Amino acid sequence: MQQATRTVPIVFAQVSDPVASGFVQSLARPGGNTTGFMQFEFGLSGKWLELLKQVAPDVTRAAVLRDPDVGTGTTQFAIIQAMAPLLRVEVNPVNVRDPSEIRRAVEAFARSPNGGLIVTASALALHHRDLITMLAVRHRLPAVYPFRHFVVSGGLISYGDDPSDQYRRAAGYVDRILKGAKPADLPVQAPTKYDLVINLKTAKALGLDVPPTALASADEVIERSGASSSRCSAARQRRGRSRLARSSQNECGALVCWCHTRRRMRKQKRASVRSDKSFRSWGGAKVETSSSSLATAAAAASACALYAAAVIGLAPDVKPQLARRHVNDINDSD
Repeated sequence: MQQATRTVPIVFAQVSDPVASGFVQSLARPGGNTTGFMQFEFGLSGKWLELLKQVAPDVTRAAVLRDPDVGTGTTQFAIIQAMAPLLRVEVNPVNVRDPSEIRRAVEAFARSPNGGLIVTASALALHHRDLITMLAVRHRLPAVYPFRHFVVSGGLISYGDDPSDQYRRAAGYVDRILKGAKPADLPVQAPTKYDLVINLKTAKALGLDVPPTALASADEVIERSGASSSRCSAARQRRGRSRLARSSQNECGALVCWCHTRRRMRKQKRASVRSDKSFRSWGGAKVETSSSSLATAAAAASACALYAAAVIGLAPDVKPQLARRHVNDINDSD
């Protein structure tokens, strides 16, 4: 997108290393027309190894699944490797280029005792999550994952940010830019909260007793196969979440409560003063540019961002057709 324009503001989300990728000059002062939200701070990688030792104290060997073709995979492994001597764990890299490579490496690693897995954040690991979680359970390897999606698929424990929250925060940046802020003056932000999710059913299958301290600090505990209803109950009890954030998980398992959002948007639209009838296009959704409709603009931008993320696989919990329908609803309500 930067190749297409250097003037139209760009807000990104879920970018691993925006400085190394050349999107911004620095995190504090992005410069140019681009800013947004990074996926995580690299120091988080060491926390994954700490969690592995906490839930499985007997682990002395850890296979670190990473994508060697991206810089973040190498960096995450380096941080875990630096932390390993302090916890008396031997770490070995495992590439995640294709399923056969993953299968061979995990099966070879599992032949020796006291092993565990750490899966670093990458698009390839997310794509192969069903295979990875299946191999971990089959070979009785305790594993720590970067996203909740792995735990829902049968993984043991995850510690990472909520990807959908980044798109909601990105909508806030869009709102500020529409009000006159410059992307160059908006710092790139890391997640403000990381969620700990534990699957007790998997822990039982692995013969692990999760420490009470880990359970007490968990944001969500999955106790049975039907994760959607458990998710809704846990989401309502999450610490530090606003009412809007809690309402984003509902009984039907959808990522965003579109009915609630649509009612709120229509109520705002009826109350808005339509003094300015000019329109601009944001990702296919038609929104007003008058100051009284900035909330609607932010909601439209967020809906389009979620739709794009669903299409390219960055938000697996989002159904593309549902997100697209929400974009159409914004157009129809105009």
